[in-house]
Amino acid sequence: MWLVGIALLPAIAIIAYDEYLFRQQVFSAIQEDARRVVSLVAQQLHAEVTDTERRCRLLERLPAVQAMNASSGAALAEILRESPQYTNIALVDASGRVVASAVPFAGDVSVADRVFFRHSVATRGFAVGVFYQNPIAPRPGLNLGHPIVDAAGRVRGVIWVSLGLEWSQAFVSAARLPAGAVLLILDREGTVLMRSLDPHRWVGQSAAGTELFSRTRDQGSGALTTIGVDGVKRMFAFARVETGAQSADAFLSIGIPTAEAESAGRQSLLKNLGILLVGALACLGLTWFAADRFFLRETRALLGTARRMKAGDLSARTGIAEGAGELRDVARALDAGLEAVARQLRIAREIQMGFLPVSLAAATRGTTLDVQAIIEPARKVGGDLYEVLRAADDRVVVALGDVSGKGFPAALFMAVAVTVLRTLARSITDPAEILKRLSDELAAQNPRGMFVTIQCLVFDLAAKRVTCAGAGHHQLVILSPGQAPRLAFPSSGLPAGLMPFNPVTSESTALAPGDTFVLFSDGVSEALNANDEFFGEDRLLAMLDALDPRAPADIVRETLNAVRDFAGSAPQSDDITILAARYR
Repeated sequence: MWLVGIALLPAIAIIAYDEYLFRQQVFSAIQEDARRVVSLVAQQLHAEVTDTERRCRLLERLPAVQAMNASSGAALAEILRESPQYTNIALVDASGRVVASAVPFAGDVSVADRVFFRHSVATRGFAVGVFYQNPIAPRPGLNLGHPIVDAAGRVRGVIWVSLGLEWSQAFVSAARLPAGAVLLILDREGTVLMRSLDPHRWVGQSAAGTELFSRTRDQGSGALTTIGVDGVKRMFAFARVETGAQSADAFLSIGIPTAEAESAGRQSLLKNLGILLVGALACLGLTWFAADRFFLRETRALLGTARRMKAGDLSARTGIAEGAGELRDVARALDAGLEAVARQLRIAREIQMGFLPVSLAAATRGTTLDVQAIIEPARKVGGDLYEVLRAADDRVVVALGDVSGKGFPAALFMAVAVTVLRTLARSITDPAEILKRLSDELAAQNPRGMFVTIQCLVFDLAAKRVTCAGAGHHQLVILSPGQAPRLAFPSSGLPAGLMPFNPVTSESTALAPGDTFVLFSDGVSEALNANDEFFGEDRLLAMLDALDPRAPADIVRETLNAVRDFAGSAPQSDDITILAARYR
């Protein structure tokens, strides 16, 4: 029996190591899901705050709002009926007294001491407040203020908008996170604005003294494992929302109980140990072969090759020499299978690249545009895409997108997205409408819930204008002669494919000779080096500033080289796509 114990030791060690890796993978997968959801909620909250600011500027001009009296309430009530995302819209005079409200109220209500009112009056600009138990609207929300300024520049009052946050719970439900997952939204003082679990108990409570709040406030975004406000240990992914008017408007986090991940690891360990025990008893008479050094050496070679293959390294080979024996037969079959898969992947890459524009020069020939692009998947096939389409003599459509996930699923979804985008772009001139239709088509049949973040530009060369729309994608960079590079055109919609009726809007600007538009996937800005540092948008802007005014081909090549140099020996973590379009 002692021989059985000796024979089992290597196998037990391998299983224990595998279970450690499995536990780490479970934790990483859960944290990645949490990061994705908190990023989507942060993007949507930022979009809602930005859209509210835009609406307030329009409301300020209405005669009913300019009247600043009780008769304004009817107009505000009509606006509130059409804007269910708000819990109330009210008008406050210069002294802080509420003079009109969409939701009826009685008595005198004053907000003179509220942060949103004081900041809006002091700066004469849009302001985001902190938690305030609204005496008019029963539902809690994020309080926003916009000044009403007369012709002489004096502040007559403030438009008070309370933005509800209940919609954020839908993101948690749709993400199918483990049981006990909680979404927490805090104001910049650490007061709970919304909590998806037991909101009536926690809204209005302070979390300012927690490690989660201090890390979110100081670090901005990231992940940590700590005790939540309810005393439960969770893995948190966090982010903060900034509109530019203040350092931070709100702090968001998704927390998932660590017990879920630890339970999955324990169950897997017990299952594998049980299988090992049954196998050991069944093979008791053959245990002396397990101690043979050739068996262990060949087993390690096979296991190492399988792990490298699991990690996506299809160049892995066992290195076991030809010869008789079952393990050597398995090694030959594994090596041959890997070679066949690698060959099929090369063919798949060729097919995928065939979906991208064949000739960028042909798409812009005879125009005042020069467009260059490059795509470098993290694996043999990937999910990034770009398109340059000559939709009409004087209209060129340029787009760049990033599909969720990697590998074959992302590549297939990318092929569908490119095909639909190309069809829509030929007949639709508004990029916002193109992305809305694209999102509708992708969401119609999308069983795995995949999506693509995408930015689309339509160059009207006759009118010398460019119009841009974004669906969940980060901003592009504009290089203009004599000016520093700048980020522009933030996305207004959600990633395409998440849901139909995507609220995408577009922006338009005039073109000037020498203007260059640089689009990129997050494989550029989120490239990691050996110290787990991001390449980042600031480093990208500085690098492009040093290049300007280079040709688009130089910009694309030098940007890719800069990312590679920054990453060094660190493996490429995401697909990299870069596109530069210059108006001559």
